[in-house]
Amino acid sequence: AHSMSMYTPAEEQTYIQKQEEDEIKLHKNLQECIRTTPNKGAAATEAQRMLDDFIGLRRQTCTIPLQFRSVLHKHSFRIVLDAWLSIISKEEYSSFRAELKAEYLLASYIADLLHHQHLQTEKNNNSSQQRQSTIHMNGVVQPLKSCRNMDMFSRVLSGWSKSSCTVAPQRVNEILYWMEHQEVRQRQRQWEPRFVIGQVDATCYNIAINAWARSDYPWRSQMSHDLLRRMEERHDKYDFTRCKPDMITYC
Repeated sequence: AHSMSMYTPAEEQTYIQKQEEDEIKLHKNLQECIRTTPNKGAAATEAQRMLDDFIGLRRQTCTIPLQFRSVLHKHSFRIVLDAWLSIISKEEYSSFRAELKAEYLLASYIADLLHHQHLQTEKNNNSSQQRQSTIHMNGVVQPLKSCRNMDMFSRVLSGWSKSSCTVAPQRVNEILYWMEHQEVRQRQRQWEPRFVIGQVDATCYNIAINAWARSDYPWRSQMSHDLLRRMEERHDKYDFTRCKPDMITYC
């Protein structure tokens, strides 16, 4: 077997390019599925199956060496996520199937990031590997940095906030709590910033505040106040400027 230092730049480029080509093909197929399937529910279901199959097949039969494997870009997850979010509260999808599917998509996205991180940890613990490739860093680390973009999380939170489900505000709160806990825990373990999953920002808190404001719960004002307090605490305690309350917070 090759050691890390025995791979030529051409071989490295081949491995990275193969993954990029597979992802581009998946991306196009997902877009085509959503575009050509008249029924939105059927389109979301089929796109979900395609994504699940792609992830499962890549993990089970991947022939690309460990050190060159990249995380699946969030764009593919986002296509399927948006397909589910587009049918939230539609009459033909009762029992809040779309909201739960959107959560499943977010969980799959997180799982793929964590799976990749586990592979990279195994690679870094191998003392026989002496160097890191510039091509590898560009192909793998850059996509990981994009996980700091909160649009995947904010999309799911927003979907629940618009749901007519009576437990929607509670689900938003639970997801938000999970994000807060994960970020603090990961920072305590001194994870590199690019690996931190679930960073909370003012947008996430504002969505949660809006979800409670729209609800019929008698304690909705107290919950909104608690969320504001959490925003201020994270801003003051951790110096997270992205959590600072803004104009939308007070509207």
